[in-house]
Formats: sequence, structure tokens, C-alpha cells
Amino acid sequence: MEAAAITYPPGPRAPALVQTAMYVREPVRALERWAAEHGDLFTIKLASVGRFVFAAAPREIRQIFTADPEHVQAGRAAGQILPIVGPQSVLTLDGQPHHRHRRMMLPPFHGERMSAYAEVMRAATLRAMASWPTHAAFPLHPQLKQVAVEVLLRTVFGITSPARIAAFARRFSDLMDRWSSPLLPMLAFYGVDPIEIAPWLPVARRKRALDRALHAEIAARRGRTDPDATDIFSLLLAARDEHGEPLSPAELRDELVTLMIAGHETSAAALAWAIERILTHPEVEARLREELASITRDGVVDVTAVDKLPYLDGVVRETLRQRPILAFVARRTTVPFEIGDYRVPAGTFLCPAIHLAHRRAEAYPEPDQFRPERFVGKKLDPYAWLPFGGGGRRCLGIAFALFEIKVILATVLAGSRLRLEAGAPLPRTQLGITVAPARGTRVIASAITAAR
Repeated sequence: MEAAAITYPPGPRAPALVQTAMYVREPVRALERWAAEHGDLFTIKLASVGRFVFAAAPREIRQIFTADPEHVQAGRAAGQILPIVGPQSVLTLDGQPHHRHRRMMLPPFHGERMSAYAEVMRAATLRAMASWPTHAAFPLHPQLKQVAVEVLLRTVFGITSPARIAAFARRFSDLMDRWSSPLLPMLAFYGVDPIEIAPWLPVARRKRALDRALHAEIAARRGRTDPDATDIFSLLLAARDEHGEPLSPAELRDELVTLMIAGHETSAAALAWAIERILTHPEVEARLREELASITRDGVVDVTAVDKLPYLDGVVRETLRQRPILAFVARRTTVPFEIGDYRVPAGTFLCPAIHLAHRRAEAYPEPDQFRPERFVGKKLDPYAWLPFGGGGRRCLGIAFALFEIKVILATVLAGSRLRLEAGAPLPRTQLGITVAPARGTRVIASAITAAR
């Protein structure tokens, strides 16, 4: 039987430069507009990159996530972050090297380990809250990023010295603040590495500073692993592949940066959105506070018990449905690939459209309504709810991220009374590769009862 002819799903007819400008300016709105015009499966053209086929329906998303990973490669589609995370990251590798890294990195993120990190997460949140003003507006998102960075430095790196935490946090935040402009990730996506071609740029200098600190840390700790250590860095140092080989210093560097980026940018944005959603819906806040009271004694939340709260879980999952941190994930085909009723050529980018999948009324009736109860006692469809990606490339840290968001959210709600400065809903803004609330989620605290 003859193979089907190469065809693309329909899409906008504007020149590639116009489509590119529309996407760069407002990616979420552009995707919504094209889906409204062309349906759940459509093709766009980005100048000098190629064709992107976006899929919003579970059937086509499943085709992508369950495809042979040699035929649809995620590492080849991760150009936006390659200059920062490096070529030996679980995000940028494909094939056997990716499988090797994923196997070695998976044990430290086993769900049973999460409770050991609960107190670290709670304490970091309380330290940040001690500096929050009352009766004056302040941006919450940067504060949450500070908490997420400290949590990662303590749980991933095992650093406990406040001075060393501050030094590493400053180096990392300086780098990511420089990289958060939409321009640099977009250049990287086009195959232009601004750090390599312009080593005098501030972002390049900050990357070199972070790399020096990381390699010094790796050199100091290799060969003297602590069998009782629980931090993820120590567990990665001790990890061995099927041949008994450890991760090299270069591999460790790339994976540590990957964990920092994936673990702080996304968690902070998700928390900012969760608080924005809660404060926008007083009935949700009231029900959530009532549930949190069941694990609160003398004003202190038992954060090890947050995973037992179904409504809190629903609030987090509904937040990630309505306000996913990534608008889409991407794979690049290495062979002609059948998707839906079409057969696209090798070199096509296939993009499960997280934002669009989460807005389909077939899966989520009245999708614009914030309803945490959608997820209470319900089984999730992995091809309709996919904020952490899917298939063999699903985020390794999903258990860590969900637990961290719940712990920090419970701690903030138990120790403060907040309201949004401006009306809601807040508009979205693109920060690097993540979608976050505009203006940093400015809030006003009428009371902060957490220990100062």
C-alpha cells in the first residue's frame, strides 16, 4: 500500500514573518486565535525555523506522546533553553543518552522522599513572609521565586549556610533575570546562541560566573559522598548507570542547572497564579481555608499532611489547567509522521498545546470558570491535563513540584490575609519560557500572622 501523501493541517495564510511576529508578541492569544479559526489541529510557520503543528485534542496529543521517541524527538526541539542548561541535560538529550540520564535522575524524585523536604519548604516560606509589608502593595511573584530558589538550594544542593545560599541564589537569579527577556530564548530557538556569539553580554558573564561556582562545588564533593545525605545533588553523585558509570562533571553541571530552572521558574509562576486565582474567587478561598483548618493546630499547619487534602489538590490542579506555565511542549519529527488525518514530513515540530487542551469544553465544561471541584475524586486524563508534559518526557519532578506548591500555598494562607491590588483576572506575561501573571502579582497584606 502506498504511503499517504505529505500534507499539513490547515493554518493561517499570512506570511511566515507575520505569523512569527504575532506569536512572539502574544503567544497565548495567537494560539487561541488560530485554534478558533482552524480547529484542534493546525499548522503555523515560523520564519527561518519551519512548520509547527499544534494539537489540542486528546487523540492527537496521545499520538505524539506515545510515538517512538526516535521518530519524535524532544531534545531537538529544546533550543530555547540549550544555551543555559547545556547539551547534556535531560531536557536537550534524545535517545539512549536521554534514557540513561532519566534513569539516573528518577530515584531522587520518588514521592516517598517528599515529606523529608516539607519543613525546608515551610521554613523558607516563613522567612520570606517575615519581610512582607502590611497595608502596602508589593509584587508577590519575586518573593515566591526567592522561596523556590532557597528550597532548591537546600533540597537539591544540600546547602544550609545562609551566606552560601544567598551567593548561589544571587548568581542564579542574575542569570535568569537576564535570560527572561523573550528575545534571548527566541534567538536560541532559531539556533543563534547569544552567549556563544557575544561573550561580552551580561548574560554570558553571569553564566560563566555560575558555571565556575557549580564546577567548584562538583569538584569539592566528588569522591566524598555521604550515604546518609538526602539532598538530590548527593544522590546524583552516588548514582550509577547500568555499566557502573557515574555522571561526569559536565553532565552534573547541566543537570543541576536543569533542576534549578525547571524547579524554580515553574513553581514560582504556578504559586503566583494559584494565589491570584484564589484571591479572585472568595468562595474558593473560604472553602480552602476551612479544609486547611483540619491540619492546623495553634496556627501551625502540619505541612506533611497537605497531600491528604483533596480540595487543596483540586485548587492546584485547576490552577495549572487554567493557567499552565508552559503554553505547549514540542517534539521534532525525524521521519514522516501521521497525525490525525495528515502525514507531515520529517523536520516538522509537533506541539501538544497545553493551553488549548485545557480549554476544551468537551473535557472541561465552562472552561473559563475556576472550579477546583473538577478534580476532586476524579481520574485525570493524561492527554487532557498535561501541565507537566507527557509520555516518556513527562517532568521528572512532578511529585516534588506539586508537593512544594501545596506546602508553600498552605503556609502562606495560614500565615497571612492577602488581596489583589488591581482587579482580576491579571493578564499573562511571557518570562523566558514560562507564562506568569503580569506585574508580579501585586498584592496587599492586611495581616501577616506568621512568625516574624
